[in-house]
Amino acid sequence: MKKCVTLLFFILVVVSSSAYADVFASAIRITNPNGSKFDGVFTDGSGVKISYILNDTATNVVVNIYDAGTNAVVGTINGGAQSSGENSVLWDGSGAVNGKKYYVGISATQKTYSKTDYTIFKWIATGEKIGNPGRGIYTRGTDAMRNMDRWNFGYIYGSNSDFTNNTSYLTGILRFTADWEFAGTDSGHPILSSSLAIENGGTFDYSSLSPWNVTLDQKGKIYFSGNPATSGPGKVYMMKNDTTAPTVIIDSLIDPRGLCIKNNTLYIAADTAVYRVTLTEDSVASAPELVLSLGMYVRDVNIDDEG
Repeated sequence: MKKCVTLLFFILVVVSSSAYADVFASAIRITNPNGSKFDGVFTDGSGVKISYILNDTATNVVVNIYDAGTNAVVGTINGGAQSSGENSVLWDGSGAVNGKKYYVGISATQKTYSKTDYTIFKWIATGEKIGNPGRGIYTRGTDAMRNMDRWNFGYIYGSNSDFTNNTSYLTGILRFTADWEFAGTDSGHPILSSSLAIENGGTFDYSSLSPWNVTLDQKGKIYFSGNPATSGPGKVYMMKNDTTAPTVIIDSLIDPRGLCIKNNTLYIAADTAVYRVTLTEDSVASAPELVLSLGMYVRDVNIDDEG
């Protein structure tokens, strides 16, 4: 798979790609070789470090550097076989012209495996990573950013509720890298601090069962449900990005739980029914429309590619 960024000395911009594979590079960073902010200078011989996270092992990784004006390859680095997690290569800047714009394309390959013989990709003993041993993340749904045009491509999001039984992991929205390492805004923790509950020093009074489920739209906005501890009106929240505070977009549904987005339509499993709302560009929700009444507890909802 290819993932591109634009490198104009001091500037980093994400550029789209449309290839798909089982292994891919995400969380791409451009720095000086020592990891400090890239100074845009090649003439001192220091070069540039291109870092990225592989979601799985790769039999070969190739990094090409392109002239943004002509799309011509000005440098190729063969990284060989690499493991999942963070990897990097160095480019000495050979062929670069000062002041020009360049971008990198990362291609990762692996052997073809059976589509029906699945094994565990990675197991995380979350209860042992931080805080109290044996207490893990308590989430009922996760979602991944699949849009390669977005800066947070490859990140996986989840929710963590029930603060009283899970004090180590904090209540709010969690973020992980594509290889399932912590990627929160607090060091050593998966939490997005702007989503913290009041028990953790945040501003949101979640119930003990919230946030319940999380989903993403293709623009990177985060939506999550707030199922109350006792049956009654709940809330659906939205975060514009990973650092903004949540806002309430729906507060009129009983026990909202599972969420799914298809284009600009948000589907909600609530109590014994499924509803949908239309979202504007600013994520203002229309009045909920009943899609299906099942007469039984509905925990989650999913929409296939045909809607």
